[in-house]
Amino acid sequence: MKSYAGQLELGARTAIDYYNVEVESLQLGSINENVTKYGLNLSSEFDSKKADIKATAAYSYITHSETDDAKEKFFNYNLSSELKIIGDSLKLLNSKSLSQRVSSSQQGVFSDEIVGSENLVDVNSTSSSLIYSIPNPRVIRLNANLSYKSTKADSLEDSATPQQSSALLNTDTSSFSLFVGSGSSPRAVNWGINMGSSTSERGESLNTYKTNFLSANLAVGFNPMLSWVSNASVNKNELDGGGFIGEQDLNFTQLGTGLEWSFIRDSSLSIFAKTSKSGEQERRNYIAGEFNWVLSKRTSLKLSVDRNQFGETYGFNFQLANRYIQSSANYREGIDINSNQSSAFSTELNDEVVRVNNGFFNLTYDNLRKVKISARVSYSKQESLEQTQSINSNRKTNGLSLSLQYQLSRKSSFNASFRQNDILYFIPEGSVLNVNERKDENQSLSFTLDTKLSRRLNSKVELSKRKRISNELNADTADNRINLSVSYQY
Repeated sequence: MKSYAGQLELGARTAIDYYNVEVESLQLGSINENVTKYGLNLSSEFDSKKADIKATAAYSYITHSETDDAKEKFFNYNLSSELKIIGDSLKLLNSKSLSQRVSSSQQGVFSDEIVGSENLVDVNSTSSSLIYSIPNPRVIRLNANLSYKSTKADSLEDSATPQQSSALLNTDTSSFSLFVGSGSSPRAVNWGINMGSSTSERGESLNTYKTNFLSANLAVGFNPMLSWVSNASVNKNELDGGGFIGEQDLNFTQLGTGLEWSFIRDSSLSIFAKTSKSGEQERRNYIAGEFNWVLSKRTSLKLSVDRNQFGETYGFNFQLANRYIQSSANYREGIDINSNQSSAFSTELNDEVVRVNNGFFNLTYDNLRKVKISARVSYSKQESLEQTQSINSNRKTNGLSLSLQYQLSRKSSFNASFRQNDILYFIPEGSVLNVNERKDENQSLSFTLDTKLSRRLNSKVELSKRKRISNELNADTADNRINLSVSYQY
């Protein structure tokens, strides 16, 4: 549907899914039943020169042949809009969504609409951002962002363990960031100032979390290849009323100066002499550096060595791609909030402040005709920095995922996937939690055949097997399913 003002697109999809489910779990008991899911999905998109508005909604009604207390009705939606107030210079972005998520990685790790739906809670999210940038940044660059985000989860009824309750996720975050610096025109002197502030009010269970940062950079070119660079930064992390474990002072200041060698376009080697101070500790002097090598638009390598509030910190980013093979690797360290660290088998609905170390390696082969093979290895560690801790906040995770996609014909394809996550919920030194360390081994294996029956009618057959092996009493789970699905796209 088109008009002079913009273009409107509407879509609808209906689906019927049949499941044969076999579950062995001391939490859920022994389940052998048939489940039918009736689904309706609606979508709309309006696109014009001034606004882009998207909306999706999904409703599911589910019947069980044996289980009486499972949820029958599910509804989720997502609304997003982008309003161009002044061309591409001033934009207003808004979004609002309702979804269902597992409340804890220790409780109902395989729960979904079909099995264990009592472990799902509604999560409401709202966000708004006002973004401004100078339209022609040849002389000076300026980018500003003012944003607000609210995330709230319903409490999990009859939670077996109070620390696993999702009531901890009740966060309103307001933030502001500003960057101003020299423009894109070539010059001998380049500079930049970056600043920001964020305040997260996290309900009654956790104190308000505040972060502030300010950094400045100055680069003076001796010639096109060699520059003198100086930088300074201040980072503050605060909890109202205290509350960081061990009374840690996470404020951090840093000064540095050094040389940057640009050996080819967009590639450089930087060596800095730096001094830093963390809280009330003595000032430290050290050597830091960064190596950035860009071979092409699809191949690059970046290495960095520095310090933060906790000591030495390392950064690594690698990308390699050609016609058939793509690979990437990344490693980072820092401070974040718990709910941002979710993965396929580890979803936490709380916003404790945590120290994080994350890394991954991806490798994909795609012959651009029939076969696509992907592998991913990942590692993460996070440790709560707060006196008030949930039992899920301190954990180490080793992950492996493998997938195969094979195009059998023009109308049918076969997919196979395997995932494994080994999770250790550890007890840090000095913790007040009176629980034992827990080890979980989570696995999932699935085989799927998708067939296009007509231009609008599709079918799917899927076999899946999921299990959890744990040293925690009564935590082992096995979940085997057969899924037959027919969908129609209007």
